[in-house]
Amino acid sequence: MRVLVAPLELKGTLDASEAAQAIAEGLRAANQSAAIELLPLADGGPGTLAALTRARAARVETTKVTGADGSQTSARWLVDGGLAIIESAEAIGMTRFPGRRALDYTSRGVGELIAAALERGAREVAVGIGGTATVDLGLGCATALGARCLDAGGREVLPVPRDFARICVMHREAVTDALIGVRLATWCDVQAPLLGPDGFVYRYGGQKGLGAAEMVSLEHEAERLTRAIAPGVPSDGAGGGLGWGLRVLCGAKARSGFDAVAEAVGLTQALESCSIVITAEGRLDAQSTQGKGTWELARRARAAGRPVVVMTGSSSLAPEIWRTAFTDVVTTGSREPMSRDEAYHQLVTTARAYSLRGLQTPPASR
Repeated sequence: MRVLVAPLELKGTLDASEAAQAIAEGLRAANQSAAIELLPLADGGPGTLAALTRARAARVETTKVTGADGSQTSARWLVDGGLAIIESAEAIGMTRFPGRRALDYTSRGVGELIAAALERGAREVAVGIGGTATVDLGLGCATALGARCLDAGGREVLPVPRDFARICVMHREAVTDALIGVRLATWCDVQAPLLGPDGFVYRYGGQKGLGAAEMVSLEHEAERLTRAIAPGVPSDGAGGGLGWGLRVLCGAKARSGFDAVAEAVGLTQALESCSIVITAEGRLDAQSTQGKGTWELARRARAAGRPVVVMTGSSSLAPEIWRTAFTDVVTTGSREPMSRDEAYHQLVTTARAYSLRGLQTPPASR
């Protein structure tokens, strides 16, 4: 039996490589004869660079940029042939800026990474936009590329959400000029509308530190600004609205982050050569079904005729829902929050128990 272990990051505890190692350790403890291939994955959010550098001979660059809170921070990005790959979470990720002060945070660092890639000659740039700490519609990103936000008196405004109400005019001609001849793409982890109850404010505002009244105000200002800047343009709420900013203000084309990473690391070939797939996710819920990488992996595995098992801390999905993707769901019963060591040990224990009770026979035939 050949087991493909292909998790994504477990937010706040283990990255994809650590999760893969924990699962493999548990499987080997109970079944030393199993052939195990590790293929850590990502979907445009945290871990994208790590997954790609593990599988490809890409060059890692490091650039000093503006962090979400305005401080200077070092952010890595990749050069893979003529393609520059940026992970927004490197500059403005929630794990790097856990202060949950999204009204004061900026995405400027992402624009600075794009500018750095252009200075080094890149003509194709992919930006993974998951896992951000920001909700600034990507306006900060655009200002790093030359855009200017002005108030009613023509004075420049720093476009953090707390000051959205002051913004009356946006000049973005310089952004268009800077990106002439450049192919820019966003790699997204979820399919999210920009506004409304499932939009970036109400869906992610709470986890980024916004209170109820602040979310109402931000939703109002976001609607006003997006209508003023680009009325009628399709919306994109991924990355705290960063997807909207990159597409509308910078001309980026959207692509599934999971598809892009899967292609780069050879997922199709790995599925063809395995007997069973084991993955992991911190929690299975309604968001998991909306373009999240674990769900997309399961879809591909089932299409290839491979049983797929997900190990998760908890699941709020009804069996009739998760069975459309997974052959089996194994819950670890993990509590939150957990330290890295606790999460690693829990995943090792869960994988070992699963191997003892069922790995010899793929779940599809049980």
